[in-house]
Amino acid sequence: QKSMSDFIMMSVQDNAVAGSRREREVTVDLQAQYPSGSVQNQQYLRDKNGDIVIDPNTGTGRRLDHIVIVGGRVVDVVETTSLTADKEAQIRHEQETRKAGGSYIRDRETGNLVEIPSVSRIERRL
Repeated sequence: QKSMSDFIMMSVQDNAVAGSRREREVTVDLQAQYPSGSVQNQQYLRDKNGDIVIDPNTGTGRRLDHIVIVGGRVVDVVETTSLTADKEAQIRHEQETRKAGGSYIRDRETGNLVEIPSVSRIERRL
């Protein structure tokens, strides 16, 4: 017989698997949409010196799900999520981290700091 904690664990695991699948799908779609671009996932917001910026309200850094760089410039920033997840807190965390100086990411291909021109757009997937 399964306990409530077993169902919760299964739900958390199922959600993690679905989240990983969504992120892979969005990566593939972004690569198709920007064939000359570099799609980079899970990038921390950094300051002009390249240091990871900590949101003073949460005490944590903010990782962006997907960043697309074309010609040395960020052209798309995407937060991948389910159809129903509330992303208000995460977007607020991103905004606060940006206010604290986190307006850059480090391009993994060149090592250069690249400015992030906008807050992530939300891509909802099943």
